[in-house]
Amino acid sequence: MRVFFTGFDPANRSQLTVMSGTYTQDEFAATGVGMHAIYWNGNPDGTWVIAGVDVTGIENDSYRELGPAFDAAPSTTSEPNGAYCVLGYSTLYQVNDYMEVYRRDRPNDDALVLHDDSALPLGLFHGVIRASYDRAALPAVSCSFATSTTTVSISGTPMSLPASGKLALTASSTDATFRFLFVVRK
Repeated sequence: MRVFFTGFDPANRSQLTVMSGTYTQDEFAATGVGMHAIYWNGNPDGTWVIAGVDVTGIENDSYRELGPAFDAAPSTTSEPNGAYCVLGYSTLYQVNDYMEVYRRDRPNDDALVLHDDSALPLGLFHGVIRASYDRAALPAVSCSFATSTTTVSISGTPMSLPASGKLALTASSTDATFRFLFVVRK
């Protein structure tokens, strides 16, 4: 196993591109309404991502989400295109907390792969995201969100995968502190 990236310390930050958010000591913080993301500049195909995250609040917006986007690329909006695997919260659903796998391809609409209710509330998430991405595998995208008491997971494959891009950690209208990030490949 090879470790491609670890930490948010100043020495490793050269491997990252901040779309929106800030560094605080050796952490990455996202706060406020809208999409916040940080890109790892390596190839995400065939990687595992492990990130420690503390959600400190959710904003008053239609959708609040947290999770990785694989083959992420800039789009016509502030939201990167790519294959997403997220824990979310929305008042538009009967059960507010959910998990989804979808493909974002702006300016087109999102293409939902799988939506599932979540027993783990986004607003109380203090734990670890574990995700994997392999363009040749079925499912291509999988992720789990784990706290000390609850683990939820989801996986799926978009009908068509996005063009090759980067790995992004995203927080949409979710106030979150990413404490650590590991990107590994077998």
